[in-house]
Amino acid sequence: MKRLARLALIVLLCLAGSLGPATPGLTSTAPPIARDDTASVIAARGPNDTLRFYWNLNGDVSWYWTAVAGPGSTPSEPSLARDGTASVIAAQGANNTLKFYWNLNGNPTWNTTQVAGPGSTVSAPSVARGAGANVIAARGPNNTLMFYWNLYGNPTWNATQVAGPGSILSAPSIARDGTATVIAAQGANNTLMFYWNLHGNPTWNATQVAGPGSILSAPSIARDGTASVIAAQGANNTLKFYWNLNGNPTWNTTQVAGPGSTVSAPSIARDSAASVIAARGPNDALKFYWNLNGNPTWNGGSVGDTLSDPSVARGGGANVIAARGPNNSLYMYINLIGNPYWRGTLIDGCPGC
Repeated sequence: MKRLARLALIVLLCLAGSLGPATPGLTSTAPPIARDDTASVIAARGPNDTLRFYWNLNGDVSWYWTAVAGPGSTPSEPSLARDGTASVIAAQGANNTLKFYWNLNGNPTWNTTQVAGPGSTVSAPSVARGAGANVIAARGPNNTLMFYWNLYGNPTWNATQVAGPGSILSAPSIARDGTATVIAAQGANNTLMFYWNLHGNPTWNATQVAGPGSILSAPSIARDGTASVIAAQGANNTLKFYWNLNGNPTWNTTQVAGPGSTVSAPSIARDSAASVIAARGPNDALKFYWNLNGNPTWNGGSVGDTLSDPSVARGGGANVIAARGPNNSLYMYINLIGNPYWRGTLIDGCPGC
């Protein structure tokens, strides 16, 4: 474990605040963030395709990091999940393998398993954790949709092909609660596809949530005991929100922000009170949107600047966002639930240099 030497800046931001002008047009995928009642954690690619894990105890201004995997291990951004017991990471490994990393909270040791061999995973995977299992969704060869799972404490991973060749066009997004596992994916002809299975049932079901041309990038999904929710970049760079009540086949949709508002893939999180979305807007603005569950009105504002897709999480009394700035620098933004003010922290000044 290493104490982060680059904790260089803590900036108080209101919704109109920023980190200064960014160079428009630079893109990268989101460094994933997760949060529970104890800590915020981030997984990110480091120099030379290493894998790093950053953590901060709630209420502490200091961030720390540790090297999870060495050079050449992580060719795309990883995916991250956390609960009260452990943090877990899924990542595309060297030679398009699928790798799974985990550590018990408070233990500095990371463990690793190769879930699937060379050529199995052609873009960044997505991981979720809950109800006694870790689950991963990944885009496989020929644009298949693959699902992997293991029970806590069991080293054996199982695999299922959820959808066949040509079914998905980008990295999928996965979520899990006490009842079901759900996946959102950009389907053929830029449709929005939703897949689900009930725990213990090997059968996967599929629904086309929105038709051809409806989404322009990978969607993001979240789920709780009440509903599944999806955020996606819609036609004409709108920001779209889709939801259905658990057990109800009907999907509903809302345009959260109009044409030109969203330039890349958004990220969504949800708890029992609200759904929240982080998105990259025009001129590299970092935008945050929220609505209270059951209320059709969405609220939104600017948090700062971003040169990547952002990633959002909600928990422990706060909303948190991870995003990249100049020189691939890594930032975290936080606001306490119910408070309009955001605080930004430079976590690592140049992790990709």
